[in-house]
Amino acid sequence: MRNVHVPIREGYEIFIGSGLIREAGARIAQLSSPSRIAVITDSTVDALYADALLSSLEQAGFAPCKYVFPAGEASKNVSTYAKILEFLAEHGMDRKSLIVALGGGVTGDMAGFAAATYMRGIPYVQ
Repeated sequence: MRNVHVPIREGYEIFIGSGLIREAGARIAQLSSPSRIAVITDSTVDALYADALLSSLEQAGFAPCKYVFPAGEASKNVSTYAKILEFLAEHGMDRKSLIVALGGGVTGDMAGFAAATYMRGIPYVQ
């Protein structure tokens, strides 16, 4: 595994390597103690990787909730964004909660924007 530190503002880490999804829960637990975790993903990535991520989070003692939207650029819109915000509110996400984006592209954009704006910003992992 490789670790790259990005020195922007307070900085953040990028981990590169195989098997990281199985370690995600333990790594998140080492770095923070969120009150809740919401996993945001699309329908394609959900079918491939969500079970492994949710299992990892649960093994680390978290009780994650998951929001899945249809895969593709067509989901990058205000309606999907609003549904994500509604989901976060319905599941009791607060300022100490964490959003985990499972996927890149549209998923990263939508989950990142939701994290940046929900309650004026909550932590985010991709």
